[in-house]
Amino acid sequence: MKKFIIFVLFAIALNTAAFANFIVTPGGEIAQGPETSQSQIDAILLSFGISSEVYKDEVGGSEYGSFADDYTTEYFNSSLDPKDALITWDGPDFINDPGFLLVKDGNHSPGWYLFDIGGWNGQETLQLDNFWPRSGAISHVTLYEDKEAVPEPATMILFGTGLAGFAGAALRKKKK
Repeated sequence: MKKFIIFVLFAIALNTAAFANFIVTPGGEIAQGPETSQSQIDAILLSFGISSEVYKDEVGGSEYGSFADDYTTEYFNSSLDPKDALITWDGPDFINDPGFLLVKDGNHSPGWYLFDIGGWNGQETLQLDNFWPRSGAISHVTLYEDKEAVPEPATMILFGTGLAGFAGAALRKKKK
């Protein structure tokens, strides 16, 4: 009987861990700003090296990006002025290299929050809590993959070999 109880408790613990949420709240961001124009925010994100938008959901609007069929966002507190949201994975594909989450407001300060979500596994629910509690609301959420601009070693080898070939050709031409 004791082994059975231990087994049941272990199974419950595993089940609970499998459905744990990855919680995101203001105060844990890596950046924020007063900008409300998406083009201005995109320029700031680019300075961080962030550009690969893979999922975006607008309140009362549509989903965009290569993972639009794999995630769903639900907003809470108000259909038009939400303070909380859940981003859930519907599958089958998921973001392998989660990098960043942008939570944007329409016209309040701060206008946006940027979070490093590198510890998120791409499948657990992202729980967004307490955004603009006094005034303002979430206008959209965007997920970015953490793709570095550094090429793979094989790409660098091919590039280097190509450069060496051009240098060799230039030397031969110069000797003639």
